[in-house]
Amino acid sequence: MGALIGGIYAAGKLPEYRDWVCTLDYLDVLRLVDVTWSPMGAMRASKVMGKLEALVGDVLIENLPIPVTTVATDLVRQREVWFQNGPLLQAIRASIAVPGVITPVHLGEQVLVDGGLLNPLPIMPVVAAHQADFVVAVNVTAHSPLPVRLEELLPPKEEAADSQTKRDRP
Repeated sequence: MGALIGGIYAAGKLPEYRDWVCTLDYLDVLRLVDVTWSPMGAMRASKVMGKLEALVGDVLIENLPIPVTTVATDLVRQREVWFQNGPLLQAIRASIAVPGVITPVHLGEQVLVDGGLLNPLPIMPVVAAHQADFVVAVNVTAHSPLPVRLEELLPPKEEAADSQTKRDRP
């Protein structure tokens, strides 16, 4: 959620985003849901990302009027990935990929999901990279008493390989 709001804010489009979101009714929200049968998530989020692309365009993070850093988790290497350059929408999409809900982003050898998986409030990348006047951070943790290991979120190896094979086909 932080990458979504922070990225839109950095692009100077937060008022337009707010206006759009405030006009959504229940059916509009349902129309944005694009169900998939992937073991990695129930939604692809392509419809939401299409709306965001119409709003902010195909902008690069390094060209934004306000510096921004978004954070994702690489499930393969089990570490944070900081997006400080490259396509803003790709960074947002990786960061909103809540395991089991929204499918991950496959970027090279990386399988990227919500940065909050490893670090619920990842402000250090922003502090380290920018001399920020303020930091936009969103904490949506449930404070679960049971720890979750990253391996538990990955599908069995044969399922993941089959999924990759299907994705690679023309």
